[in-house]
Amino acid sequence: MSKIGDVERKIRRIEGFTAQFLYLDGTDVRSDKTGLPQYHYDRAASHDITVDAWKNTRFKKAFPGYDVRVLDGRRNLVQGNTRLGTVRRSYKR
Repeated sequence: MSKIGDVERKIRRIEGFTAQFLYLDGTDVRSDKTGLPQYHYDRAASHDITVDAWKNTRFKKAFPGYDVRVLDGRRNLVQGNTRLGTVRRSYKR
């Protein structure tokens, strides 16, 4: 089992953006919390899907009981209708 921080780093490496784990009530999960499975994807999701679609098809299936906040390259919260390609491009500025 993995620590939250390790999973967040793997998501960043695979998906190309920062994802922060949250409890369902919206509070942050400490990065040293253990007991999570590893992020099992090895290829990034399509640039064309939205943040909400990524959350529903990848994140919530892999980590039930948690929510996630997606941040852009300036560490601003990204809205759910933003395409992943747009989020990823924000890191290249």
